Amino acid sequence: MRTITIAMAFLVTTALACSAADEILHLDKPKRDMSAERWQAEWESRRQTLWAPLVRQAGRARQGMVLRAWLDPPSAAAGSPAQLVLSLVNIGEKPAMPANWSWDIRPEIFVRDSTGAMVKLTEKGSRYSAGPRAGSDFSEPEVLPGHAIGKTINLPDMVQLDRPGTYSLVAAWELHGELSGLAVSEVLSLEIHPPTAAEKRAKVDSADKAWAALADSAGKPRRGCILQAVAAPAKGAPVRLIASLTYVRYEPGWHQDISTGARAIEYHILVHDALGKPVPRSARGELAIHTVQPPYDGGYSLSSGEAVGASIPLGDWFDLTKPGDYYVLVSLTSPPVGGSTWVAEPIKIQSQER
Repeated sequence: MRTITIAMAFLVTTALACSAADEILHLDKPKRDMSAERWQAEWESRRQTLWAPLVRQAGRARQGMVLRAWLDPPSAAAGSPAQLVLSLVNIGEKPAMPANWSWDIRPEIFVRDSTGAMVKLTEKGSRYSAGPRAGSDFSEPEVLPGHAIGKTINLPDMVQLDRPGTYSLVAAWELHGELSGLAVSEVLSLEIHPPTAAEKRAKVDSADKAWAALADSAGKPRRGCILQAVAAPAKGAPVRLIASLTYVRYEPGWHQDISTGARAIEYHILVHDALGKPVPRSARGELAIHTVQPPYDGGYSLSSGEAVGASIPLGDWFDLTKPGDYYVLVSLTSPPVGGSTWVAEPIKIQSQER
């Protein structure tokens, strides 16, 4: 009787293990026929239910594909980059087409803190998860046996890792085309620690050098244009800056073509407090840095006295909650990489936010 009971228990355990291995998981994201806020709430709810089944499949091969993952570094200071490197490897015997280059290469990241609570996505992470509303005509990449396709993700961009602690994470890659289901990485551990004195000093030194390098060019014309910045009146509201790039050269019939300057995210902003210490960016400010800028369609042609500019939400992008004087340096580069850089004269603002 005892032998039969043990044998039955072994068969049940084996069946459960095989069932977990054979289980085909899908992300099953909400449909896009709703507001962004509602979509995010429903997706966060769905993410909560996925953790346990994902962990059961962690590290397993799915139809000849294995998702491998590394953290670089495995321990990072709060607010510092923490890269997750993903590699979807074909360990099968024939070529596979697991994803479409254009929009399917969006592995999802699931993170839990030391209490077991799921860490929520950032605003950028939610937009990343939502993806485009439709696919495209790009061809699928063929992955040969032993080859891989990959992606690197900066975790603080995607999930809210602002508190020190130990986090567990797993990545899931939805397979498409001739394959189906999820390839799931091993469960990784990430340590977020408070910034050390040396790390804080390095950030300050970097900001000081950037200020000094730009201040030498403040107010100087480039290509006949001057950049100016002023604080907009904002009683009872966060401080805003109005930046404008003006063509100041007068030559009859002459104009200057400009391909940048009409969007706030194109401007580089440095803020120091009254003691000369750099003021950190808020979460929204960090998000603005990493926002992908769509290309201009034609740009602008400025005649003498004409300008292109933008309204910059300074009070949303920087922590100006401490009342007092702040000094702001605004610059603009055209095109965004390389080319001419204009720097406005530093301006002094007084914050009364609390």
